[in-house]
Amino acid sequence: MARNVARAHASVKKGEWKRNKYVGVSLVGKTLVVMGFGKVGSEVARRAKGLGMHVISHDLYAPADRARAIGVELVSFDDAISKADFISFHCGDVGVATTAGGFVKWWWWRWSWRGGRRSYFMLSGGYI
Repeated sequence: MARNVARAHASVKKGEWKRNKYVGVSLVGKTLVVMGFGKVGSEVARRAKGLGMHVISHDLYAPADRARAIGVELVSFDDAISKADFISFHCGDVGVATTAGGFVKWWWWRWSWRGGRRSYFMLSGGYI
């Protein structure tokens, strides 16, 4: 996602080589928001920390001690949206996922106006 691999691959398959167009961005120092800090979300956070990212999370039910152990700060929804460079959205069949369709549209509208932001959605099958 940060390296534009899919677009670069499609370009090369068409016989083009536009290296400067697909350079991507460095993840070091960027802020990742993990929406949903369960098993998958906490593992994404752990790996992002290893890539040099600052990781914050919004989850109403996540234990603060588990987040602190990984080095992740739990924040409010509004703080998460305002600080994010990247958002990784993880939810299961409970909690925020019960309104995932409306929720995703709502937060995308609030967040996407700022250029350069990227998101990745990991929703359970019933919400895709």
